[in-house]
This record gives sequence, C-alpha cells and structure tokens, in this order.
Amino acid sequence: LWEFLSIPSSQAWTHGVSRAAFVGLYSYAVFYRLLTFGGISLVEALLFFWGLGLGYVEIKQLESNGFQAHIHDFWNVLDALHITVLLGALILGVAFADRNEELNEMEHMLEITHAMNLLPCWIRVLQVLQLSEYFGTLLITIFGMAKDALKFFILVVIFCFGFSCAI
Repeated sequence: LWEFLSIPSSQAWTHGVSRAAFVGLYSYAVFYRLLTFGGISLVEALLFFWGLGLGYVEIKQLESNGFQAHIHDFWNVLDALHITVLLGALILGVAFADRNEELNEMEHMLEITHAMNLLPCWIRVLQVLQLSEYFGTLLITIFGMAKDALKFFILVVIFCFGFSCAI
C-alpha cells in the first residue's frame, strides 16, 4: 500500500480527493450554518484539526523551499490565506459565539468571513485539474486571459477617471 501511495499520480489523486472532501465539508458547514453554533461541534473540531494539518504541511513546504520560492507560487499564497482565515475564524467563533438562536454581530461577521473563505478553497480545487491534459491547458489559457483582462480593465479605469476629471 505504501509503495502504491508513493507513486506521484496516486499522491496527486489522493491529495485531490482529500482536498475535495475538505472543501465539501467546509461548504456544508458554512451553507447549513453549523459554524455559528455556540460551543464546539464535531464539524468545527474536524475542520480545525484538518486546518492544523494543512497548516503544518504549508510550514514544512516553507522550511524546505525557503520563503522567497514559497511565496512566489500562487497556490502557496492562496493556501496560506485560506488556512489562516479558517483557523482564525474558527478560534474567534468558539471564543465569541453564544448559544442564542439569533446571530449577534460578531457571529454574523464570522459567518460572512467563512463564506468569503470558501472562494479561495474552491479556487484551490482548480490545482487538481492542472494534472488533466485537457483541463490543465484550459486553466493556463483562462489564467493568462484573466491577467490580460485585468490589465485592460486597469487601463479602462484610468481613462474613465481621466475623462471624468476633464469634464
């Protein structure tokens, strides 16, 4: 079994399945408001320890690659962002959540934070698709197109701002 799991393609698939299970559990917890419950639930504990495991892997990668090489990879920055927000929001949720049915303002903000944190989680799933011959090429094309579109929209904003000041 260990020899099978040490094959790079097997590692990629098990990592992808694990990532999909994490995103599925996190999405389920956010959509069904399981993270605004006062106290510590099984889902919160599971997400917390899973997040600690992901954070440990990121720290090990940081130590082996060095800070400069680690921070220049888009996926590493995305991982650091969503793991930090996940763990921080879970800790704050345990500290400030009450057992009242109505959401207080802090619980509402944490719920919004968890919902916004789903975006980098779902984007991170795209890395698994890079291994596919079809989807990998498609992702490279889409990301290149998004960079070009961003540059274009920056120019449009500059021109619009310039003409609006001239009026």
